[in-house]
Amino acid sequence: MNRKEQKKELYLYDTHVENFFIGEHLPSAPGDAVKVYLYALMYTDIKRTIRNDGLAKALGLSPETVDDAWAYWEQRNVIRRIYPDPTDRSSYDVEFRRLKETIYGRNPKGAEDAPGEGKSVPNPLADESVREMFRTIEAVTGEPVADPKTVSDWLSEYDTTPEAIAEAFRYASVSRKNTRLSYVEAIVREWSERGLLSADAIREHLEAHDARHALYRRVLRALGLYRNATEEEKRMMDAWFDDYGFPIDRVLEACGKTVGITNPNLKYVNTVLRGWYRDEHGKDPASKDVPADPNALTAAFVRKRTAEYAALREKEEADAEKRREAAYARIPRLRTIEQDRHALAMNLSRMALGGTGFGAATALKRRLEALEREKTELLAGAGLTPADLEIRYTCAKCRDTGYLEDGSRCSCFVGGTGPAKNPDPAGTL
Repeated sequence: MNRKEQKKELYLYDTHVENFFIGEHLPSAPGDAVKVYLYALMYTDIKRTIRNDGLAKALGLSPETVDDAWAYWEQRNVIRRIYPDPTDRSSYDVEFRRLKETIYGRNPKGAEDAPGEGKSVPNPLADESVREMFRTIEAVTGEPVADPKTVSDWLSEYDTTPEAIAEAFRYASVSRKNTRLSYVEAIVREWSERGLLSADAIREHLEAHDARHALYRRVLRALGLYRNATEEEKRMMDAWFDDYGFPIDRVLEACGKTVGITNPNLKYVNTVLRGWYRDEHGKDPASKDVPADPNALTAAFVRKRTAEYAALREKEEADAEKRREAAYARIPRLRTIEQDRHALAMNLSRMALGGTGFGAATALKRRLEALEREKTELLAGAGLTPADLEIRYTCAKCRDTGYLEDGSRCSCFVGGTGPAKNPDPAGTL
């Protein structure tokens, strides 16, 4: 059959184009990308094959333009490129995705499968556990997830669960005061490698591998108490190990002194240990100062520094809020802009997570950019910059948490700059 006859046969059929493609992708897509998509879809619908060089020739485009078109559609989850030889990225097959499934799930009511379409792309938000995960993350961090697509990708990339990811954000926020995605991702990766997929398993792991928790349990067991320590009891035991400097053997020896009393308890043990300390040092126990070896930080010193950082961040946040309120008073329009930007950012996060609404998302991004420009212009007119409304951290490396993104301590934690006075103590503009 010659080329002319092949075309005549091809024209006997119709090509199915999803309304989702027309409504969401067509308005904003480059013309050449649309040509490539529709022409290749025509062949796919009747189970014919056409390669990139054939597309380029038929459409009067260069092979590079065709390749760029497929890259464009893959980035928008419209197609997927499959590489028979992973080492050769120049040769690939194209699989058309079922676009309606990205928002409605597989085989929604009233929809029929279209010919020539490949595997579906599951919508993470279709899973209630994923929606709950993002609600938990936003509650923990107090702000919308900056990159929901990246977070949802961890589910498949690390073969983990929504529960584990939510727990990682909670742990990073409460224990490390650091919820940057790269830091949380490292936690998710480590827990996945250990097979920790549930909140209970993660909490058990953290307690089992925390030396201090192990000490708490040994003391409580010595008193016949098979429960977790209360916060007050933890503070009391911390003083024994950190401020008094007693090893676990001496503490257990003090616990042995409770034999014969009606109600063995930690307050009794505390009285015994304080007495021993006074006998040995001639004074009541006092907190230790910074140890000579920064690699041998005592728990007491770490607690002290952590409290200092927390107080500093609280002050910096309060100062920033004062500056914002002062700016809003001078420029009332700023408050509305910030509220609009927050609402738009929330909508963009949901769109990015669902992988839908490219055209609408583009419009929202443009609106965000316009608001940002307006904000900058208004501030400039008042002799200010956007930075004047942000938190001014003493240490830019750790953002006054004492910890870097990889979880290591910042140089300012010991011997460095440390939490210093805020350069703008009055919180003025």
